Amino acid sequence: MNNAPVKGAVVNIVLGIGCLAYAIFLYIGALYVSPPIFDPLGSAAVPKISAFLIALLAVVILVTGLRQRANPDVVAAETTDEGVAGDVSTSPRYDLGLSLLGFCAAYVAVMEFGVLGYPIATTVFLFAAGLMLGGMSRRNVLLSLIISVAIGFGSDFIFSEFFYIQLPR
Repeated sequence: MNNAPVKGAVVNIVLGIGCLAYAIFLYIGALYVSPPIFDPLGSAAVPKISAFLIALLAVVILVTGLRQRANPDVVAAETTDEGVAGDVSTSPRYDLGLSLLGFCAAYVAVMEFGVLGYPIATTVFLFAAGLMLGGMSRRNVLLSLIISVAIGFGSDFIFSEFFYIQLPR
């Protein structure tokens, strides 16, 4: 029997539990945020919504891991079917993970030191991360560009106009 599905199940279970614990921690922290004077939604709205979404996704990951753990033979058969994982490398990409981690640190640093504002830094970060993860195909470049511009400038607009939160300029 192949041990990879069981390892993947354990990773998903641990990740799901960790994300669920983080969501609970975030929600509890949001309960102690002082209420704003002029903000219609309140300062704690975004952290509470984020905590809910993280918890929801954590439950999905956790259930997936539990299902994989209960039926490792089914998972092994699904991942070896031709076309599903036959042409995709399943070996870990530590270089890619470390590159993205460093890129996240650089993203925060350029805003912290005032080199770039939030909309431009976010657009550049998401575009580069999309290319790193998806490759340099024409379709991926176009899709990454559209998504990064929409999220970078769209989230800045939403935060400044609806939540009255000024992000770094």
